Amino acid sequence: MEPALNLIYLEARSLPKLLEDAVRELNKVLLPGEPARATLREKLVVESADLPSLLKDWVVALLNAFYDQQMLFCRCDIRNLGPRSNRWAGAAQAPWRLEAEMTGDLIDPLRIRIMPRLTCRRANLAGDDKGCLGDFLLAENRQ
Repeated sequence: MEPALNLIYLEARSLPKLLEDAVRELNKVLLPGEPARATLREKLVVESADLPSLLKDWVVALLNAFYDQQMLFCRCDIRNLGPRSNRWAGAAQAPWRLEAEMTGDLIDPLRIRIMPRLTCRRANLAGDDKGCLGDFLLAENRQ
């Protein structure tokens, strides 16, 4: 039996806005109709080789926080986004770095049934000075 797939489309004026929208859209899939409260803060850092990988790694980091820490985020504040500076000559480093402060709440597993674990299969991201378009594909993790 094939796993259920969810394709999420994103469109925003800027890359930070698109990444913030990804948080909201992911919440709709993970816990529809369940609002998160702003009671905890968590810092997430993602480094990736390119922008499509950055979106995919961002979604994976959010999914890991949801399933491993049982956190649902209600607000995302992008603190730093851009090419990573090379502090050490010759060091192999990812060229894109995203730092965000997340606000959310812990999920009560006795009150809320958590769906089977999802993973991000792929992500696409493109943009110009007029805005950004992106999408990511979620599927059940069958490992």
